[in-house]
Amino acid sequence: MTFNEPGRALIPATFTTNLHAVRPLLLFGARSFRAYYPWQLLFTTILPRQFVLCVFLTSIGVISGGPENQAFAFMGATIFAQTIVMINVADILIDDREHATHDALNTAIPSSASILAARLAPYPLFALSCSLAALAAGPFLGQGDHLLEFLKCAPVYLASGISITTAGAAFAMMIRNAEELVSNAMLWVMILSGGIIHQSAVAWLEPLNLILPGKHAVAALQYHLAGKSMMPGILGEITVAGFWFLVACVFTWIRSQYARKWGSTSA
Repeated sequence: MTFNEPGRALIPATFTTNLHAVRPLLLFGARSFRAYYPWQLLFTTILPRQFVLCVFLTSIGVISGGPENQAFAFMGATIFAQTIVMINVADILIDDREHATHDALNTAIPSSASILAARLAPYPLFALSCSLAALAAGPFLGQGDHLLEFLKCAPVYLASGISITTAGAAFAMMIRNAEELVSNAMLWVMILSGGIIHQSAVAWLEPLNLILPGKHAVAALQYHLAGKSMMPGILGEITVAGFWFLVACVFTWIRSQYARKWGSTSA
């Protein structure tokens, strides 16, 4: 069937090309993730580290806000255990710089946004697994009674995983050759903005809570434990994810335009 036939004339070739490329791109993203993070590495190093991180962040919350802040600190810690994804997602950008992977894919698939979305796809599930590892610390932190309620909040953790993934990609895109530095800096901005204790540790960070990933998810957990709907928090987190994905796409497009004009963006 050609593009001149009835009913197909208004469909651009790029749309059809991107549609047919979805499955190969998703497979590429999944296999790339497996190459970066084998199962042995995940289960013996990364996930146990998130268990320890949850204990550490909860302890900081208790020290900063007192024993009455423990439940809130634990909620924040189970979300911020996902921030390792914000750092690890920079591997995609480092791979692009060293091997021109995006430039090679872009020669066959016109849409940079499609390439980016497919390569990011495994990371929200990675983030969800980090939160599950952090939740395992609940009984050791006096939060075992609420563990089942937290497990019912899987959609909240998945939404925060999506927003943290897209934000990590956007931050890594912003400064060339400093992807992991920027991601680490933003991790601490998120923590200082009030995710572990109720109030922000730095006053001027308070307005950033609307666009920082993870903050709406913490609110959604609070809603759920209070017997309210967690949907507003989930929708807020998805909105934040959409914002940062748009930012990441803009920077990806800029890099693509640079590559077309001056050659590959690899080192």
